[in-house]
Amino acid sequence: MIASEILEEQTTTEWVQVDKIDVDITYQRYLSPVKVKLIADKFDKNAVGVLITSKRDSGKIVVLDGQHRLEAMRKKGIISAECKVIRGLTIEQEAEIYIFCNVARKNPDALETFRARLIRREPLAVAIDNLVERCGLHIQFRRQGTSRKGRSVGAIWAVQALEKVYVSDRGGKGEMLEKVLVLINKSWPEQINTLEAKVILGVAMFHRLYEGRYTEEEFIARMKRTNIDTFIRRAKYHAEILGGSANTAFAKAIQEAYDKGRRVHRLVDKEP
Repeated sequence: MIASEILEEQTTTEWVQVDKIDVDITYQRYLSPVKVKLIADKFDKNAVGVLITSKRDSGKIVVLDGQHRLEAMRKKGIISAECKVIRGLTIEQEAEIYIFCNVARKNPDALETFRARLIRREPLAVAIDNLVERCGLHIQFRRQGTSRKGRSVGAIWAVQALEKVYVSDRGGKGEMLEKVLVLINKSWPEQINTLEAKVILGVAMFHRLYEGRYTEEEFIARMKRTNIDTFIRRAKYHAEILGGSANTAFAKAIQEAYDKGRRVHRLVDKEP
């Protein structure tokens, strides 16, 4: 049953006490205090809208759409909120409604959406998550701001890049993504920013261009000689001078490093 159909079944509109409404963080986005403050500072009870909630068999009510408005109501001392209350949902269906409300109507963080897709057990999301774990890495959903400092070693935020590489492998079942993650992890171990989108997509482009013309062993040996930040700076230079995408520029920087000092079997004749 799709989310839009779920919303029309077993649904009532009720006034619910705000202190009786919970948040299930297994699929919900993490609360943004800044967003809550913005809503609270300009709070208008006539424009706050209706919250979408799920009433579980246990009697517990959880918010599916509107948790920031809910928290702003609490800050303003509002007692009750008008809610659309849906009964009989599984947690997978709750996650589906969350995605429907936040993707179809808003623009949520890609990580938030991916996490909800995992809760819903979407096959593609589950396959990517399992592959990442097989590579000794993990997808980190709790972001601490937008800096690298909030990411641990081996953690990936770039879920869109993972999915792009995975689905581009025609006829494959993630072999190319696994190859890319292994190359990155062995070439620049313990370096946090190696798992950024431009690195993942740049290595994937390099692999597509030169598959069969380079060896994994030599790639890793040559990449280990240089810190990842040097590659990132070199790629930025290529992007500024030659134009093109960050991914293409990063692939170019890798190709240069692989060919450096080689007189034969160079890759330069087939540049990205």
